[in-house]
Amino acid sequence: MRHADRVVPLSPQLMDDSKKIGVKEKKLVYIQNGVDLSEVDKQKQLKNPLKHIDGEKRIGFIGQMISRKNIYDILDIFESLSVKHKDIRLIFVGDGDQRAELESYAEKLTSYAKIDFLGFRDDRLELLQSFDLFVMTSTLEGIPRCLMEACAMGVPVAAYDIPGIDQLITHKKTGLLATLGDTKSLTLYWEELLFNKQSAMNLAENARQYVQTHYSAQRMANEYHDLFKQLTSN
Repeated sequence: MRHADRVVPLSPQLMDDSKKIGVKEKKLVYIQNGVDLSEVDKQKQLKNPLKHIDGEKRIGFIGQMISRKNIYDILDIFESLSVKHKDIRLIFVGDGDQRAELESYAEKLTSYAKIDFLGFRDDRLELLQSFDLFVMTSTLEGIPRCLMEACAMGVPVAAYDIPGIDQLITHKKTGLLATLGDTKSLTLYWEELLFNKQSAMNLAENARQYVQTHYSAQRMANEYHDLFKQLTSN
C-alpha cells in the first residue's frame, strides 16, 4: 500500500492502522463504508405478513453465530425478560460454528419455546422488517452491514457501545447503547424500546435518516467516482 497513489480505508480504525504501517497521510483518503439500501427500500414498500404474529413482540438478531458476537448475552437477557413479558419472541437469522452450542444452551432455558434459530435465510430483509427490536451484544465489530440495514429499515436498535457500532448508533439519539457486559442496563433498554412506542419510533427514525445520509452505497460510489476523476484528471 505504500506504493499506491491513494489508499482508501473504510473506517477510522483502518485509517490509524494504515498510518502505523507507513502509509503517508497525504495518500490517505477516508471513504466511509456503505450499503446498498435499494433492497431495503423495496422491502419497506411491501406488506409484511410476519408482523405481530399472535400479538407477539419480535426481537431479532441477524449475523454470524461466532464467539465475538457474544450471543449468550442475548439469550440471557431474553430469558430474564420472558419471565415478566409473555408476549415476546427471539429470532436468530444466521449460522456459524457456535450455533450448535447456542441451541443446546437455549434448550435449557424456560423461554426456549419462544426462541427460533432460523439459520441462513434468503428472506432476511422480510424477517428484519418484522422485528420490533434489533439487538447486538458483540465484543468486536467493524461497521456491521446487518446493523446498517436494521437502521435503514426503521427497526429500533439496542446494543453494546463498542467501536464500529458507535459509528452508527449514538446513545439516546439513534438507539440505546449499554457499556460492554452491562446486561442489566441493556435489559432495561430492550424493555424501553419494546414497550415505549413513541421513544422507539423517534430513535428508529433518527437512525434511518442518519444511515440514509452517511452510509448509503450511492454516497460511497459518488465519493469513489470523485476520487477516480481526481486521479485521472492529469
